[in-house]
Amino acid sequence: MNNRKLYRLVAVAAAMITPTTVLALDKKPTNEAILAEVAMGYSRISMPARLDSVVTVPSYTYSAQSSHGSSYLAGSYSTTLAEEGVVQGDAAGSLKNTDMEVMLGYRSSSNMNWYAGYKKGETAVDYIGRDDAAARIGSESFNKSGYFAGLGYSMNMGALGVLTLSVEYNKLDTDNRFISLAATCEGDACTDTDGDTTAGDTTTEDTTTEDTVTDTAVESTTGNFSDLVGDYEGKADGLNYGVSWQIPLAKNLAFNTTFKIRNYDETIESEGVVYSASQKQSIFNVGVLWAF
Repeated sequence: MNNRKLYRLVAVAAAMITPTTVLALDKKPTNEAILAEVAMGYSRISMPARLDSVVTVPSYTYSAQSSHGSSYLAGSYSTTLAEEGVVQGDAAGSLKNTDMEVMLGYRSSSNMNWYAGYKKGETAVDYIGRDDAAARIGSESFNKSGYFAGLGYSMNMGALGVLTLSVEYNKLDTDNRFISLAATCEGDACTDTDGDTTAGDTTTEDTTTEDTVTDTAVESTTGNFSDLVGDYEGKADGLNYGVSWQIPLAKNLAFNTTFKIRNYDETIESEGVVYSASQKQSIFNVGVLWAF
């Protein structure tokens, strides 16, 4: 495989993990190619309505792509390397995140690429008592799935490699499970976040929280997202941005760096009340790409 062909394949690879663009740097169609990539990095997850702080999670990503002429099929799967610690009031939790994407794309010119696909992701937090690791409180999960479409633009920078920029729009369905962290209990005694001790158990406390949400539904059409307890479905949309930089290293090997920003606005409607929240995920990966 000569360097010219490798440059073309490096450009094709931009679609795998950004996703960004697929093009031929010599302005000729790229022939059949199979590419694979392994990358490591981190994700920064911000969910102000449910998490008091931004959580940084180390992660790895597997990607693969098959191209034919100006069209291609690509997919990627990423997950955390370890469960990251989260502190919420009297509770401590471990966070895990996974994401999956599949897409079809078309190269309309030597620089421009269009793509569309399906994605699915989950962020889960398992909470325990902050002072008693044996006291498990419960788990929250935030699931998103749906479709996206976008475009990418690539620039051949000669010996410096290929720089690719992308933007995409996402329209997703959400499926969430929320729990109450307002109290931690030992036996028949519950201590709320204000430090008051009351008789009861976790079930009683959760019921009280749910009643509060119901009362809010009667009085207002706008609710506090952090008050939600239970299983809720909703809608989310938003724009994602990406930039990637690929540099050929050897005959069939290339270095790939990717940075992505995912912004989502989620809305849940329950009993006439609308709950809204924003989410942001920043992803940085460094990987090695093989061309076959």
